Amino acid sequence: MVLCQQTGRSGNRLSVFQNWNPNFMLTNNEILKSFRVVIASLPDKENCVCEIHYNNAQWVEISTETDTPIIYFYSHPVNDYWEFPLDVALEVLEKAKKRYLEE
Repeated sequence: MVLCQQTGRSGNRLSVFQNWNPNFMLTNNEILKSFRVVIASLPDKENCVCEIHYNNAQWVEISTETDTPIIYFYSHPVNDYWEFPLDVALEVLEKAKKRYLEE
């Protein structure tokens, strides 16, 4: 098992536990409790945006700066990618969409 790997980002060494998923022992309800949806007014945007955070790291931003709502996925701050059960991700996105577009 490799405990850390060299990354290409500015030569920083990040601790990456390969083949380990922090969500594998959690139930969907426990994972859902770690998400936070925030409607925010940002200085560089004309309209408010909807941010979705997981354990204090931003996962998604939804914006209505164009005629069609756009979703932006952020990179995971440590790992190569985000990983959630499909049903959980879709539920969080749907709740955020409803909350954001109804305000």
